[in-house]
Amino acid sequence: MNMNDQYGVIHIKPDWDAITAAYIVRKVFGITNWKFVNQRNPDPDILAGAFCVLDVGRVLDHSTLRFDHHQVMYVDDSLDVCATSLLFDYLMRDVSDHLRNALGIAHLAPLIDLVNDGDNGKQTPVMQHSSLFGMHADLSDFIHNLNTPPTDQQILDWGFTYLKRKDRELWNDAEWTRKAQLCVTRSTYSPFVVMIENSNAKVTKKVLLTNKLVIFVNIEENMIGIQRQDGTKLNCGYVLKHMIMMCESLIYGREDLNVAEFPISEDGIQDVKNILNELTRKSTKWFAHESGFFAGRGTGGAKVDVPVTVNLDLLYYIVYRSYRMASLWS
Repeated sequence: MNMNDQYGVIHIKPDWDAITAAYIVRKVFGITNWKFVNQRNPDPDILAGAFCVLDVGRVLDHSTLRFDHHQVMYVDDSLDVCATSLLFDYLMRDVSDHLRNALGIAHLAPLIDLVNDGDNGKQTPVMQHSSLFGMHADLSDFIHNLNTPPTDQQILDWGFTYLKRKDRELWNDAEWTRKAQLCVTRSTYSPFVVMIENSNAKVTKKVLLTNKLVIFVNIEENMIGIQRQDGTKLNCGYVLKHMIMMCESLIYGREDLNVAEFPISEDGIQDVKNILNELTRKSTKWFAHESGFFAGRGTGGAKVDVPVTVNLDLLYYIVYRSYRMASLWS
């Protein structure tokens, strides 16, 4: 049979489970024709001739692309699955790595989770938001706010257009996450403190979604500093003060430089002195924003010509220790 003659099957009055499963099949297999059947009494001939059957039919069979979950619920109603999650898990688990990369669907995982929560009546914070302001609310508005009830095909077409936009948003977000991960050079103390190098403001914000404090270093721009996660009480000015005090304690012998955790090079004290100079000398003195969200030098309109030459391994550890001390007072 010609691929153009193939068709998929979903139920009438399609919900997000049926729409999203159909969207994935169209994206992966190129199926563009769809037939709609009653969930209670689906036409057996239509089911038998279909390329795939989704969210209807009471059959789960990977080999024939039959993905329904309603029969599963009779076996164990604690199973939180839906047609979309069953299809997605199959494609992500049971295909080769090469094919999985070619499918281009891994970034849809947050969407799959939301559809699954909605189909199983879970009231997670994300689902509650979706019901009021997100995709679930939007689908309901589309169906009920037209002058005449939409056809099943109109609902599916609207859903495909909506998901195409969502797909692009999630892809862009995944790309930024990948770029952010490539910029992380030191993460021993994640999710508290990480260091990123040669990044930009967007990467910094992405990394701060999962870390309390970021040390950002851009050698080409002579830029270095620290920035806190949004919504935290941590004051970067306090972190900076503790960094200076720690350097002075190490230099003047008030703290042992040779403790096991310190990443000390052969230069030892000189590395510490270099960091103290970086933080305090007039040409590179770090600026602490009055709101506490940031401290550093070389950003925005305050560019400097002095290169960043400190021992970054040692700086990372000093920032982490200072973060811990400042956190006690935040």
